Amino acid sequence: YMESVLQHKSKINPYLIMALIRQESAFNTKAHSPAGARGLMQLLPGTAKSFGRVKKNELFIPERNIDAGVRFFSHLMERYNNQVPLALAAYNAGPLRVDEWIKRYPTDNPLLFIDIIPFKETREYVASILRNWYWYNKLY
Repeated sequence: YMESVLQHKSKINPYLIMALIRQESAFNTKAHSPAGARGLMQLLPGTAKSFGRVKKNELFIPERNIDAGVRFFSHLMERYNNQVPLALAAYNAGPLRVDEWIKRYPTDNPLLFIDIIPFKETREYVASILRNWYWYNKLY
């Protein structure tokens, strides 16, 4: 799906997007979570509608899903001043929770922030994507 990621012309490193897709869906275009997230980037229909004008039934189309997902992640990167760990945590747990964590645990150290994320799932999610991003950059 690299072509679809590259077509978006985002400022975000394409290997970071690929690492996010790997974690979210393991590249399964038909992935569907119990919470209702769908497709490669596991978008909720409301999020997809807001960031890509993608209808619920289009979320399983890779190009449409990636377009909305990259737009949403780009929004999170802007919101968190291009701090990748914060944007990834917000993608997983939601921006309101991340805003709360920033207030509760103020730090400028991104590695420390990852360690103090109170949700184990989100902590491991962020660490896994960063690890995969490192290896994609190294390999490709």
